[in-house]
Amino acid sequence: MCSLNTRTLASDASLATLEHALDGAHYDIVCAHLILGPKGEKKNIGVLSHRLAVIRFRLGRSSLSVISAYAPITSSSLEERQAFFYELASLYDSEKKHFYRVIGGDLNVRVGPRRDGDYRTGPFHSDQDGDPDDILRDFLSLTRSFHANSFFEKKLSERWTWQSPGGETLHEIDHIIISRRWMVEDVSVVKGFPFPSDHRLLRARIRMNVKIEKCWRYTRKQKPRPILDPSLYQTAIEEEYPWRFDADPTKDYSLICAGLKTCARSAEILPVPPPPRLSEKSRFRIKERRKWMDDPTRTPFELKMANWTCRECREGILVNGKWLSHLRFADDIVLLGTNTRALEKMLVDLAAAGEKIGLSINRKKTRVMRNEWCDGPDITLHGTMLEQTEAYVYLGRELRIDGWIWSELIRRKRAAWAAYGSIREVTSKLQDAKLRASLLDTHVLPALCYASETWPLTKTVLSFMQTTHLALERSLVGVNLHTMRDTGTNSTDIRRLSLLMDPIDYMRRAKHRWAGHVLGREDDRWSTRVTQWFPPSDLIRPPGRPPARWRHSIEEYARMPYCVVGRTTRSTASRAAYRHWTTRAHAIEKTGGIVIHAAPPADQLSN
Repeated sequence: MCSLNTRTLASDASLATLEHALDGAHYDIVCAHLILGPKGEKKNIGVLSHRLAVIRFRLGRSSLSVISAYAPITSSSLEERQAFFYELASLYDSEKKHFYRVIGGDLNVRVGPRRDGDYRTGPFHSDQDGDPDDILRDFLSLTRSFHANSFFEKKLSERWTWQSPGGETLHEIDHIIISRRWMVEDVSVVKGFPFPSDHRLLRARIRMNVKIEKCWRYTRKQKPRPILDPSLYQTAIEEEYPWRFDADPTKDYSLICAGLKTCARSAEILPVPPPPRLSEKSRFRIKERRKWMDDPTRTPFELKMANWTCRECREGILVNGKWLSHLRFADDIVLLGTNTRALEKMLVDLAAAGEKIGLSINRKKTRVMRNEWCDGPDITLHGTMLEQTEAYVYLGRELRIDGWIWSELIRRKRAAWAAYGSIREVTSKLQDAKLRASLLDTHVLPALCYASETWPLTKTVLSFMQTTHLALERSLVGVNLHTMRDTGTNSTDIRRLSLLMDPIDYMRRAKHRWAGHVLGREDDRWSTRVTQWFPPSDLIRPPGRPPARWRHSIEEYARMPYCVVGRTTRSTASRAAYRHWTTRAHAIEKTGGIVIHAAPPADQLSN
């Protein structure tokens, strides 16, 4: 970081001169001190006055705030100079949410020698007589900041930053002020800087330590300090404290200070503490659950009380001779039933079993979704009616009562662009096309095609996914539709440049792989049982063209030749295993859900 009083940058020639002079200097940020224009505030840049400006940076998890300041000259009145430093202190305190704060500027003050007990300035200086008003020292004490120039030993010829017009007077009036003492590794003057100014370029090397920042952010908070109540303080001064006076001014001053301190202590009140993160009821349940878990006399039946409530329930949906009443993953539970009365009974039983071990159901997050064939009144839990919903997100996928997945496709599109935005800076600098394509296929494509193994691959789904992926591909290559129309480039040419994987092929492979896992399981899981489930034969299909089923894309993929789906390198044994579970799927369909463990004949494998 550099600090320089450029005096003026009003013309293009002076700005070009500064840019040419900075070519030889190693810098990341330059604070140019000059009289600024009108006020303005943007997201990360702000001009607070004609003498103050701030810019904010986000570097990973760290944040840096740099303030450029140009103080009034020493011939100005004391009130004007104090008003400037008060405004600077207010701006510095407003940026306290940033862990690293730096002030670089022409402050027009001299520090002078270090005083006893002053740890906010260093032992090194260039001026024997400092500022008589001690404005900078008061500013450092008020803002709890540090003067970086004085912590590094330099020659006297390398410390001064300003010279008088005749060159007779040399002073150090440009300063770097920091919020953390350890964050600056060096502060020095760049000699021979080719820019027409009576100030020299001051450069500081700033470092950022992630470990120290993390420790600072997660340290235990100190006890709240008492605050002063103005009304009590005023009452103590006027009515309660017995004031004494003395003819000696020194003793009289000491008596007044002691009286003010006594009144302040009597007017101190503790701030209102924030509400606890856990309620008393939650703490009691956690305590009871810990006591129950540590009890050596508990029985295995009590240990599995919550799961027993769901598993032993004979309500739900009958799937191939077995009741499907719930789906569980971690603390997310989905209850299934044919009517609301049965669901309410299951929910009440689950809540009662959970309360025995210190667990409770979050009523605000519990929703009810039912179709038009579900009868019965609304579901209530402990007297509270649960909210009805048409869709909910379970395990990262949105499920709707009408089965339409358009909203889920929109969510996948947003997730893909968010994943691409996290690596856009890296992909824009990579020159290796294969490495860039591998990075995108690894991070963006799984986000775009998440849970596509459970989708019916209709024309609408395939068209939407292909369009979204082409937009990502154009952004990766750096072209748009207007450029493609002008140059006569099509999507095939863009794919040849990007080397990305086809999303449709990726979805078909993932679905093909998932079908093999499901049909190859022998533990009678619900995923396998639901996949192999066929509705009762007495149901009549509604009129109209039947919609695309989940298995249709599996069958289409299975009929593709090996050269199309990219399996030419597989051995005969792997092909036999592939045909094995495909044959099982056809056998299950013909027998109405009965699993037949039989491999196809050898002549079928050869064909």
